[in-house]
Amino acid sequence: MNYNHIKSSIRIVAIFSLVFLFAIDSSAQRVIIEQDVNSDTAVPTVGKNRKNFWGSFVDVGMAVGESTGDSAPSTLIGKSWSFKYGMYYKRKISNWYSILGQLAYKRAAYNYNVDDLNPDQETLKSSKLIMNNVTGEFSNRFNFGKRGDNIGYYVEIGASADFNFMNKEKWVYTDQGSIDGSYFETTKLTYHDLNYIEALAYNAHLRFGFNKIVVFGDYRLSDRFKSTNRVNYQVTPLTVGLRLDFGA
Repeated sequence: MNYNHIKSSIRIVAIFSLVFLFAIDSSAQRVIIEQDVNSDTAVPTVGKNRKNFWGSFVDVGMAVGESTGDSAPSTLIGKSWSFKYGMYYKRKISNWYSILGQLAYKRAAYNYNVDDLNPDQETLKSSKLIMNNVTGEFSNRFNFGKRGDNIGYYVEIGASADFNFMNKEKWVYTDQGSIDGSYFETTKLTYHDLNYIEALAYNAHLRFGFNKIVVFGDYRLSDRFKSTNRVNYQVTPLTVGLRLDFGA
């Protein structure tokens, strides 16, 4: 047998043996660091239809209906309004149900029909009550249909408390300045620190949401005014209007 062939065969066997031993040693090595790449693809919990969501809104409403009480002046429809701006937090409980907390600033103005006030002077031309409120609300939202990455359609039922501050009345009188009525003199009076207004008021709310557009009705459950010798009535408790949801 050729000696060179034997020597080559020994070399080949030795090489294969070393490769085999290295493979066994590598498979038996202990893992020092391990990383789960699936954690990089976790589903986010913040979003319009996820577990947590923050949004903001603005709404404009109109007071409707009649005031109640003895000698109550009627409010002028279209001239008695409210404006509200606020933020809300929504917590998703299930695909069809969520709860919300809301904090907002509300400004409301009631224009009275001066013919109902029976003033001593016939020169009273307008009478307006302006109120400012900080409002806190809790509500329940019931969702309908497929929503995807939109707020979608829903019905919302809630209750709120208003803290009232910085109220004022504005009265405008116009007098003829001469016998022939050739010119007029206008007097504007503003009254602050109205002690007949309750500091707190409680309300119920019903809303129908269509993504960004919301139709709402607010109904006051408590008295707005204290009963005094000067005031023995309550302004209309109902306000209806539209809301624009910036988060939708």
